[in-house]
Amino acid sequence: MELEVFKPVTEPEPEPGKPGPTGPGPEPKPEPAPVAGTRTLRISGNVPPEIWNRLGAKILPKLRSGTDIKIGIEFSVTVDGQMARSFEVDIKQILADMGLSDSVKIE
Repeated sequence: MELEVFKPVTEPEPEPGKPGPTGPGPEPKPEPAPVAGTRTLRISGNVPPEIWNRLGAKILPKLRSGTDIKIGIEFSVTVDGQMARSFEVDIKQILADMGLSDSVKIE
């Protein structure tokens, strides 16, 4: 097996009488400036129970500084079958007390 030896590539020297390249080359185009306007951020994920209160205390005030804030919830819990009916009634009562009966459904 023969090994090939490659010579390093060099820039061609300018011909006599012709000017060579000047400077390091063309300047890169500047990045476009951010477009003004609005952007909607959506925050989702699972939150451990230990930080529920802290999350509400820290995130909600920040969100209120924006406009058109919408907050949805999704809870999931497993309960004993014999307690399920009374558990559901209690949850419905809590939602009614908070004025959320029409906007939050229990499945």
